[in-house]
Amino acid sequence: MLFTNSIKHPNEFSMITGKTTLVRELESVSQSIRLILLSERGELFGDPTYGSRLKRLLMEQMTPTLYDLIRNEIADSVNSQDTRVFINSEDIEVTEDNTTVRLRVPFQLRRTGYTADTDITISRGAMIGAY
Repeated sequence: MLFTNSIKHPNEFSMITGKTTLVRELESVSQSIRLILLSERGELFGDPTYGSRLKRLLMEQMTPTLYDLIRNEIADSVNSQDTRVFINSEDIEVTEDNTTVRLRVPFQLRRTGYTADTDITISRGAMIGAY
């Protein structure tokens, strides 16, 4: 079940072996999803379309309409930037309290149909002053 290998984030480099730690298979896909969603669109130099508007949306007052916007932003961002996976916006779970937003993002691998999910927890305090 080979999906891909990618560099582990945060980057881990061994001074002894001179090699960078890699993650494999589902962890690589989950890591890619998290990186796309937690990167502000335009933040990656040279690729103005990489990332999402998720952090901006999470700064707003939560309403049923905003929950739908968040789900759509997650699905649209990942589906357009990682061709290995498909995310259905209706399957995404968003829960929140005063300080934290939790996302459960189910995904399906396009090549195999295999399904899994990735969980993301975002502290609202960490986003204050980011814009």
